[in-house]
Amino acid sequence: MSKHKLHQQELKIKFSTSPEYTHKIFDIIEELLDIVVLNKENRNEFIIGLGEALDNAITHGNKLNKDKFIHIECMVGSDKITCSITDEGEGFDYKPRLDKPIEQFHPQVLIQKASKGEIGGLGIGLIRKCVDEVHFAEGGRKITLVKNLAAALAKK
Repeated sequence: MSKHKLHQQELKIKFSTSPEYTHKIFDIIEELLDIVVLNKENRNEFIIGLGEALDNAITHGNKLNKDKFIHIECMVGSDKITCSITDEGEGFDYKPRLDKPIEQFHPQVLIQKASKGEIGGLGIGLIRKCVDEVHFAEGGRKITLVKNLAAALAKK
């Protein structure tokens, strides 16, 4: 498939909550990303954000319960990559985490917080730094990450 004429591609995966599946899932998603012209930095940022969202769903959402499932839907189009991750947990109040200014997730600020013993709550900030848009639904059980390809290509 040509990397210049991109037709929309869609991937849907449902798997049992288990960290050992994560590497296999990333292999599949990376294959899907192979059709997109992204530089290494933008690709890595997207993978890091997606990895953090997936880890949150496994650890915090489904609480490592192998009887619950993770649902992933990714769409790669000519103008953006969109991936949604849905867990079967209880959800959470995500609004306070989205209300924090992104500047609070600057490495120096994070180092200062860690030195004071203030840890945790960094995952959503990391995700926000790695993608262009973050949306929550279903009471916090679903997160959608969007990487705009035009913006990513402009950074090349």
